[in-house]
Parts: sequence; C-alpha cells; structure tokens
Amino acid sequence: SESMKRTQLMEAKESFEAATTLDPTNPSVRSSLGLAYLLLGVKKYGGDIDNSIQFIFQSIQHLKAAVGLANDDAEPIENDDITRVRTAAMHNLGLAYISLDGMGSSAEAPGGIKNTHFLDWMN
Repeated sequence: SESMKRTQLMEAKESFEAATTLDPTNPSVRSSLGLAYLLLGVKKYGGDIDNSIQFIFQSIQHLKAAVGLANDDAEPIENDDITRVRTAAMHNLGLAYISLDGMGSSAEAPGGIKNTHFLDWMN
C-alpha cells in the first residue's frame, strides 16, 4: 500500500541520515540518502507539493555532495565502486533536477529565491 511504501522510505531516510551523521564523507551513504529524499519528493503524498519540493531540494544537496566526494576519493582499490556510486548519484541528480523543473513555478529554493536548476547542473 501507499502508506507502507512511504513508511519504508521514511525509515530508509532516517537510517541514511544516521549513517551520514556517523560518516558525512561517505559518497555511497550520501547518494543513498539523496535517492531516499528523491523518491519521497517525486511522490506527492497527500498532494503536499511544498513538502515534495523540500524533499527534492534535500535530495539535490546530498546527491551533489556524493558526486563531489566520489571525485575526491583517491582510494585505487575502491575505484570501480566509487565510479558506480558517482554514476548513480549523477543519474539521480539529473532526475531530481528534471522532477523539480517539472513542478513549474512553485519550485522555489528555500527563502523564495528562484533556483536556476539547469545552470546549477551545468556548473
């Protein structure tokens, strides 16, 4: 059911938040947290678009961190794993930006500032 899926996503989000608190430099954990936020954001539970937008903004924050951390990781043994994490995070980041842009003019950054999603993606 929908409420069970939401409950499971919220539990996953909370688990990854706890893991991020323990190791904020782990790109895999940051990417997973970003995905959990993205999945919560794209499904507008109860029609709450503002909550969905906030989840997607949080998703973007964690996915961008994952990409940056994966780029900074110099461990040669984990190179294949890091490459996979970076690729997944970039893919999900693209989906987050597409989802946010699909929400139209209501998708404003916190504080009411219009976000330039595609310009941000290009930088």
